[in-house]
Amino acid sequence: MSEADRERLAQEEAQLLGLLRMQQQGEEDERRQLEEQAQRLREELAAAERAKDGAAPSTRLAEGGAASSEMMRAMKDALDRLEAIQGERAGAEQSEEGTSEADRERLAQEEAQLLGLLRMQQQGEEDERRQLEEQAQRLREELAAAERAKDEAGPSTRLAEGGAASSERSQAATRTLDRLEAIQGERAGAEQSEEGMSEADRERLAQEEAQLLGLLRMQQQGEEDERRQLEEQAQRLREELAAAERAKDEAGSSTRLAEGGAASSERSQAATRTLDRLEAIQGERAGAEQSEEGLSEADREQLAQEEAQLLGLLRMQQQGEEDERRQLEEQAQRLREELAAAERAKDGAAPSTRLAEGGTASSEMMRAMKDALDRLEAIQGERAGAEQSEEGMSEADRERLAQEEAQLLGLLRMQQQGEEDEWRRQADELRERDAEAQRLREELAAAERAKDGAAPSTRLAEGGAASSEMMRAATRTLDRLEAIQGERAGAEQSEEGMSEADRERLAQEEAQLLGLLRMQQQGEEDERRRQADELRERDAEAQRLREELAAAERAKDGAGPLTRLSEGGAASSEMMRAMKDALDRLEAIQGERAGAEQSEEGMSEADRERLAQEEAQLLGLLRMQQQGEEDERRQLEEQAQRLREELAAAERGKDGAAPSTRLAEGGAASSEMMRAATRTLDRLEAIQGERAGAEQSEEGMSEADRERLAQEEAQLLGLLRMQQQGEEDEWRRQADELRERDAEAQRLREELAAAERAKDGAAPSTRLSEGGAASSEMMRAMKDALDRLEAIQGERAGAEQSEEGMSEADRERLAQEEAQLLGLLRMQQQGEEDERRQLEEQAQRLREELAAAERAKDGAAPSTRLAEGGAASSEMMRAMKDALDRLEAIQGERAGAEQSEEGMSEADR
Repeated sequence: MSEADRERLAQEEAQLLGLLRMQQQGEEDERRQLEEQAQRLREELAAAERAKDGAAPSTRLAEGGAASSEMMRAMKDALDRLEAIQGERAGAEQSEEGTSEADRERLAQEEAQLLGLLRMQQQGEEDERRQLEEQAQRLREELAAAERAKDEAGPSTRLAEGGAASSERSQAATRTLDRLEAIQGERAGAEQSEEGMSEADRERLAQEEAQLLGLLRMQQQGEEDERRQLEEQAQRLREELAAAERAKDEAGSSTRLAEGGAASSERSQAATRTLDRLEAIQGERAGAEQSEEGLSEADREQLAQEEAQLLGLLRMQQQGEEDERRQLEEQAQRLREELAAAERAKDGAAPSTRLAEGGTASSEMMRAMKDALDRLEAIQGERAGAEQSEEGMSEADRERLAQEEAQLLGLLRMQQQGEEDEWRRQADELRERDAEAQRLREELAAAERAKDGAAPSTRLAEGGAASSEMMRAATRTLDRLEAIQGERAGAEQSEEGMSEADRERLAQEEAQLLGLLRMQQQGEEDERRRQADELRERDAEAQRLREELAAAERAKDGAGPLTRLSEGGAASSEMMRAMKDALDRLEAIQGERAGAEQSEEGMSEADRERLAQEEAQLLGLLRMQQQGEEDERRQLEEQAQRLREELAAAERGKDGAAPSTRLAEGGAASSEMMRAATRTLDRLEAIQGERAGAEQSEEGMSEADRERLAQEEAQLLGLLRMQQQGEEDEWRRQADELRERDAEAQRLREELAAAERAKDGAAPSTRLSEGGAASSEMMRAMKDALDRLEAIQGERAGAEQSEEGMSEADRERLAQEEAQLLGLLRMQQQGEEDERRQLEEQAQRLREELAAAERAKDGAAPSTRLAEGGAASSEMMRAMKDALDRLEAIQGERAGAEQSEEGMSEADR
């Protein structure tokens, strides 16, 4: 076979393998679609059965996903091996001695086996799809039977059958496999013959390639038809939902989902342009083959490269199609759930309790803001994709994207203004409630001044500075985005246009600003939730003050002083936010220095000195904040000591009081933890000084010193892990102390009940159930996840130090497992926060029961004080969240470096 024929067949084989990969991806997406359809049918069937009086149990469908995913993995392995065989043959062809007859025969045999295996797997795919369609059919019949049995059946959703396009796609995959076997046989015959391949055979293969491109175009059309079908289905569901809501007496407003068809049609046009270009390449190759001088080696290589790029672009466009189809299916699922909820609210349903919350408009605003950010990112991706393609972006497309970007930025600015208005409204409401609480406190103080000793009232601190700072930062981000847009527009209108470096720099800065906007939006939502929680807390505080005022007025004759619990959380949470800002800035400085080291021109002396000064200031600020933490902890311990003394005094004032249990002090371990944190800060300052000294010297810093500093940084992470373990021990100690105080309060209740039983009517005391078993189980699961994370880190480090390194499959497997463990740690951390809230609610109930018991006595001694320990606990949670965020950032940094051309240096790893 001639060199030209061999190269042409290799290119065609690569195209067919890419087509097979795309078809396999389509198979997997279709199977997922059928499984989601079956899941939706199961949910509709369950909803229909719940609406019946005596619903017969629905049929249970056994899950069989394990074998299916195993089949997908085997199919992927076969495709990978086929590509490896193709690469091996291409490498042997380019070498001087070529490939031996034995190797050629061995590769041909292995290729035949793999194609047979692919055919069997394809058959298994079709069998599984038929099985899923039969399951879906049975579910539809059960659903129809359940709806016929209802008295007043609501309109059920009708799912359109889509099996014709699916079986057509499967037949296309089968034809591709047939063609691969035919090409293999044709190549083997041409290799064994003396004269090679004739011109007629070459022309026939070119015609067949045109047919395969036509098949690709048909499959693309099928994708668009299926998407339109899904959109029509969603439209029908919206109409059914509107009809169901009109039938209700008090119709709730249904959510309106904005249509996003512009991007979808743009993607379809891009796919059409790609197919047109592929056909043009085919025509160019055919014309060159028919001419006398043929096609030069350089032209052949250039066409092959462009064809590979276009096939990769087609793959990306197909992936976008699949993502959009999944998004439409999720929209349809949400609409079905709203329809089911609307139908359940009929048949005479009493309206549930109406909350005067106004969060609907606010959450709607948040969703609109998120949609705008998503569209901005999509525009950025579309522009980047067009820049990377050969023909670039047309002037009309560039102007259209710029106009849409300007509209979205204006929309974001309006939404930002709405956020600020909402924030000001909540701040006004907070001030009104503070004034109400202040008035109640003054009335209470006036009532207490008529008694012997009046306690000072509590003051609530305002915390609006951080929130308004967040608003200003968001405004600055929007200003910079508009400036980037103006800079790009000016460069486009100038004669020389915009250089590739400037275009890439603007795209990177735009991506960073969009990420910052996302973070700021998340901060907005957190701040709004925090303000809502604060409103509820202040309402509860005002209610408690009213009850205390009423109790004080009723008991004026011989009333003891009422207890006052001092609020202190505002300053503490403000300190936490400042500490987090300092740590974020330290990480930003570290990233800036690393980026400058990797660039060609490095970092200027002025920038190096400026970063060193800012780092020193931040470390000093961290040290001051840590000192504040220690002072606050000492203040909490003194408060707990005072509460213990009051409890002992209350017990001594009773007739036959048993001695109270003494709670052991546990401050030694806590102060040791603080000293360890101090040592960590000292070492950070020492590392900073060492780096500054090396930068100022002539020879700079050696590779060994840089590696030593990286190792010491790993040791600091180990110290962080030990400190986290200490945090868990401290949390368990606090939980034990709370349980001891529950037992102490229980004993006091029993004594009080015995005293009350001597009176006419005894009030029953409440019992609090213990829940520590689940908590310790959660701790063990958390420790196992951390141990596995360390094992993964050790496995990666060992593979990097070995000669052959780590394979791509192992690296991907470890990254996936690491992501799963980080997700598990996040869930466990959420459980920690729920457990802490439960303990705080238990303590609150104990305080209220104790206060009620004291009000029932004639001369009530001062009640016991339960020390608030939430500051240290919430600090532990924040530190844990910061560690998880940093772990995810490290994982993302490693993944980004692996995908880049130059990879990651040994020192960074």
